[in-house]
Amino acid sequence: MARSFQLPQLFSEHTVRDCVRIAAAGKRNRLGLWKPLAEAVDATEIEHVIDMVGLARRADTLSGSLPEGQRKLLDIAMALVMKPRLLILDEPTSGVSSDEKHGLMATIMKALDEQKVTAIFVEHDVDIVSQYSTRVAAWIAGRIAADGTPSQVLADPEIRKNVIGE
Repeated sequence: MARSFQLPQLFSEHTVRDCVRIAAAGKRNRLGLWKPLAEAVDATEIEHVIDMVGLARRADTLSGSLPEGQRKLLDIAMALVMKPRLLILDEPTSGVSSDEKHGLMATIMKALDEQKVTAIFVEHDVDIVSQYSTRVAAWIAGRIAADGTPSQVLADPEIRKNVIGE
């Protein structure tokens, strides 16, 4: 299991490539003072994950200088390189411009599909939930108020009133 954060947790003074290397090396207990990071993990695997999330052209860019959408993709790449079966995503489109969020989600979904990873994501954008979810659970006051397909849950009058705010 791995998770991606609402606010990406990156090594901002390191490149995209090194962030993914650090995550991979940490998962495999290969971080150490005496072994160069580049030798600690399989370079082909690192490059594949970076390419899979669309960051190949930015691989040598410092992660701290990336725009928010690419920072989120890097955070997800760092999670995926750990080879989880389940990935928990906390608001993957939060802080991302309206123009970018569908492209971001399409990239995420393609990577999840390629890696055969199941994902659970928390998201407040109803459009994103309805387009990219296969199952939705909506909570009200600490209890599950509805659970089902996006169309079922988003049509529920209690959910429309108390969660969506209509």
